[in-house]
Parts: sequence; C-alpha cells; structure tokens
Amino acid sequence: MAPEDLVARAEILDVLTMYTRGVDRHDMELVRAAYHSDAWDDHGLYAGDLEGLIAFLDRELRAFERTMHVLGNHTVEVRDDVARAETYAVAWHRHVSALTGVVRDNVQGIRYLDVLERRSGRWAIADRRIVLEWMRIDVAENLGAPPEGWARGRRDRDDASYAFFTW
Repeated sequence: MAPEDLVARAEILDVLTMYTRGVDRHDMELVRAAYHSDAWDDHGLYAGDLEGLIAFLDRELRAFERTMHVLGNHTVEVRDDVARAETYAVAWHRHVSALTGVVRDNVQGIRYLDVLERRSGRWAIADRRIVLEWMRIDVAENLGAPPEGWARGRRDRDDASYAFFTW
C-alpha cells in the first residue's frame, strides 16, 4: 500500500469518528462537517439531503438521555479522490420515558456504507447508507450511581472533551 493511501485511510477514519462524536455530543456542526454539502444519506428512517439529515438527527437525538457509537471493522478502498468504506458500529441509545420513568437501552449493530470524496484536499461523506444487522431494546436495570466527583459525559459543548482538545 502506498503511503498516500495510508494517509487517505487515516483521514477517512477521522471523518467517521468526527461524525460519531458529533452524534454522541449532539453537536450538529460536527456532524455537518463530516459530509459534503451536497451529500445524500439513507439512515433507514430518513433518506435525503444533508440539511434534512441534520434536522432529522437533531430531532431524534432529543429523545435520548445519551448515546454512544463505537466503530469497529473498517474496510476502505481508495481510488484517486474517491473512496468506498464499510465500517461496523455498535450504536447504543439510552431512553428514559418522560411518562413512566422506565429506562430502556436501544442497542444496534450497524454498518456504514460510505462513498467519500476528497474535494479541495478534504475527505468527507458524499453518500451514506446504513445497514442494520441486529437490534435489541432492553429495560435497563441495576443502573447504579456514578461515583461522586467522576466527570460525566454531556451532550453539548460543555462536555469535557471540548476543553480537553483546546490547546
């Protein structure tokens, strides 16, 4: 593999990581930055352009107390300024019912099928399709309480990671 292909693969993985970080921090500007402005996304429950995706995710993510997406197997083929990537992920969503207080975890095994393009030196998603492999929804029990003083993740720019990455 040529060194420039290794660089492209690393930059592409950074794009995908930026997307999942944006979703988990509920930072729609980070999500937007992972895509080209004319991108198409088929999320299963939503298929359409980038601005529609941003509105869909912003609305849907409000239903969850928190989320976490973990990327796994990552296959990439690069040809000049176009790449195809298949990336496995486990997507975890914590929902607390406003009516009953019941806590449920919705966990999905998914794969992102992405066409990415390098435009003006920047890789971003041009076309995405999400494939659902499996899903389970469980009532969450034995939740425990976080230890006192332990930093908790937040779904906004007050999350510790934003200050951490400010040099």
